[in-house]
Amino acid sequence: MENVILNIPEDFKDKVKSKLGNGLILEVMDNIKINVPLNYLFDLNRNCEYKNIIKVGNNSKLIFIEENISEDLELNYNCNIEIILGENSELHYFNLNNFSSRIKSEFLSKAILGKDAKLKWFSGHLGTGNMKSKREIILNGEGADAKNIEIVFGSKEQSFDLSSNLIHKVPNTKGNILVKNVLKDSAKTDFIGLIRIEKNAQKSDSLLQEHSILLSKNARSNTIPSLEIEANDVRCTHSASSGQVDEEQVFYLMSKGLSKEEAQKMIVMGFLNPVMENLDVEEVKDKIVKLIENKWNN
Repeated sequence: MENVILNIPEDFKDKVKSKLGNGLILEVMDNIKINVPLNYLFDLNRNCEYKNIIKVGNNSKLIFIEENISEDLELNYNCNIEIILGENSELHYFNLNNFSSRIKSEFLSKAILGKDAKLKWFSGHLGTGNMKSKREIILNGEGADAKNIEIVFGSKEQSFDLSSNLIHKVPNTKGNILVKNVLKDSAKTDFIGLIRIEKNAQKSDSLLQEHSILLSKNARSNTIPSLEIEANDVRCTHSASSGQVDEEQVFYLMSKGLSKEEAQKMIVMGFLNPVMENLDVEEVKDKIVKLIENKWNN
């Protein structure tokens, strides 16, 4: 059996319902503010399918840190994730994928936000040899606000296939999709991003961004951004870029005494900085920096 650990702070154990089995069911009751992280460690050591459900009640808050690790085995992992946020609720969901490079993983995720709900969903994709992720966020209540932020750091033969859909169904909602890729060796990413603003979703405000740095001529990044706008009083934009590290910047930093590798690393961390600034939990920021350091050094 795989090893699963869920740490709930002692003060909140009677205010949170949880169940571990073939997946995780976690529910925060109404009017509960949990301002310290709940840590969930998933250690994969067999082929399995999981379904995780997270519910945050009305006027409640949850900070949830999920870390996926595995033994160095050739395994398959499929996971469905369902998130339901009540009125005026808030969820900060941090997912760190650090599976072995021999793992093939697939994630199918969906989040539904109620009135005035707030979601910050961060994923750090560093592990897994071949990963597919399809994510859909539905803004179903006025005042709902969702940020979907993803970092990919790929090396060797890693392949990441990402899809993110953000759907505005009602007026006065905000959304942001931000994906940043750093690719070494022969790693590759394919990203399909969609923002859909439905006819009744007037006054919506949404942004889709995907940017990649390629550290090797064999690395590849493919992006397909899409906007589907049926309302006429909205603000919605997208941007995408992909390219090698700027050699003039590398040369300038080397002239200040840095090695080429140190210069490239500084540029990459600067590239990721807008994402890191969104990580308002120091524990997560420290973990990401450590994982990037390890990945940089293979």
